[in-house]
Amino acid sequence: MIWEELEKIFEGYPAQEKVIKLILSRGFSVNEDLEITSGNIRIPKSQLADEAGVDRKAVDYALEQLSENRNILDVFSNLESIPMLRKVASNVGLGVTVITPTDASGKGILGKVANCISENEISIRQAIADDPKLSENPKLTIVTEKKVPGKVVDKLRKIEGVREITIN
Repeated sequence: MIWEELEKIFEGYPAQEKVIKLILSRGFSVNEDLEITSGNIRIPKSQLADEAGVDRKAVDYALEQLSENRNILDVFSNLESIPMLRKVASNVGLGVTVITPTDASGKGILGKVANCISENEISIRQAIADDPKLSENPKLTIVTEKKVPGKVVDKLRKIEGVREITIN
């Protein structure tokens, strides 16, 4: 699997690993010329290095490592970023429910949460689960057509695998 390959490639190179995780977490792409992009916009390597808290050379080395494995470069060249509605939800009349799981690798939490919300006649506009390989504290963020009422929050708390719920 790709995660194991990446861990093997960047084992012992924490600065390069930070670069790769930042590229993945932001949904940036890496093109054939080893440029970091978001759509057709090029991201300067120096800015990526600053954001990752590493030297610019760590970015170059990380990209060179990607280029040596066609399968991995294909993955990185096809990444896309998406708009996350969480921070603007209240401005546009949407609700946000953030679930912290007991085990982010567990199965079925998203499905159970989605069923619970939809059974209460609330439409889900967006659901984004952080990848436990990319996030130290992964969460499931659900953006809904309206704020989830307390009775639904109580039901959500009872779902196996749910550790904490935050409503915005």
